[in-house]
Amino acid sequence: MRLFAQHTGRVLFDVCEESFGPPSCTPQSKWIGGIVVPLALAFYGLCCCLAQRAIFFNTEQLVLNGNVGVAFGILWISAGVFAHSHYFWGSLDRLHVFSEPGKVISLTSLIFSVLYMMFSWLAVAYR
Repeated sequence: MRLFAQHTGRVLFDVCEESFGPPSCTPQSKWIGGIVVPLALAFYGLCCCLAQRAIFFNTEQLVLNGNVGVAFGILWISAGVFAHSHYFWGSLDRLHVFSEPGKVISLTSLIFSVLYMMFSWLAVAYR
């Protein structure tokens, strides 16, 4: 898969298609991409949800407080669940059946959290 191609729409379609197939990964990528990275993402998301505050890209100009910070935390937890479902569950024969529903549920919650953040920002902008 080439990241820089002339037909960007085709590359995006290839990335989406590869995300919903079984992963072709080594045991190292299964444990790093399926356990370590999702735990780090979920830990940051849980911290955002509990504190109801998130700092976006380590700058003080974009601090997300309240429900928007919780939605940002849910976004990171959803990304961790997607990575875990794809790299860990997808690479095991017995748990492969749980991989697809886990990815669909995590992407659904990710989309809803992004939509909530967008509508919250629009509501503040047009007051």
